[in-house]
Amino acid sequence: LTELVRSTPGLQRLRVWSAGCATGEEPYSIAITLLNAISDINDCDARVLATDIDSNALSIASQGVYHEDRVTDLDYSTRRRWFRRGRGQFRGRVRVTGQVQSLVRFKELNLFHPWPMQGPFDVIFCRNVVIYFGKEAKVALLRRFADMLQPGSYLIVGHSENLANISDQFAHLSVAFRVILKTHRVARWRGADDGGAGMNQCFDLLPCVGCDCLARKMKCREAAAGRQDKASVA
Repeated sequence: LTELVRSTPGLQRLRVWSAGCATGEEPYSIAITLLNAISDINDCDARVLATDIDSNALSIASQGVYHEDRVTDLDYSTRRRWFRRGRGQFRGRVRVTGQVQSLVRFKELNLFHPWPMQGPFDVIFCRNVVIYFGKEAKVALLRRFADMLQPGSYLIVGHSENLANISDQFAHLSVAFRVILKTHRVARWRGADDGGAGMNQCFDLLPCVGCDCLARKMKCREAAAGRQDKASVA
């Protein structure tokens, strides 16, 4: 995500969708990443759409209030900049700042019902969601995601979700992080199991924001996988 922003000079519009956002940790993490990556974000039309079928989870997400232990692994500067510590009845809790919240729009949505948004999106996160669906439902959902992405945009799924033979509208980009690229070519997949924690280590919980950018983590994981491949060949 950070690499996408930095590789697009003069970026004027950016749309990210967190599909199946639960209680909001992922979309807030995405928003913080964008705020850190885009120095002139006020001049960029950047928005994060966060959807989920669970209205109770969305109620928690929209408040942006979490137990303090959810951010203890963050570095001090990140906690100080993007969170406010609660007092009184909110003691032991933190709240994301208004600037972070302003980038995120929460909406209740069933992925198999009509979608009110038109897109296009630059990145769609749909992690640990399609794993619960049958093949026909996966095919239908992937087709709809593809319609919401321009060629060259990204769909990021969970590390345990293998979409091989499900869609020919995406090409596999990262084995370790299940990043797939919207394309019009037949997808070519490498490896069915990355054998690691994958994307769960990037946008799992708020503390993950304290680590380096997603792109850097991807490169590190892929470099490690390359070293292992070379060792096995030797």
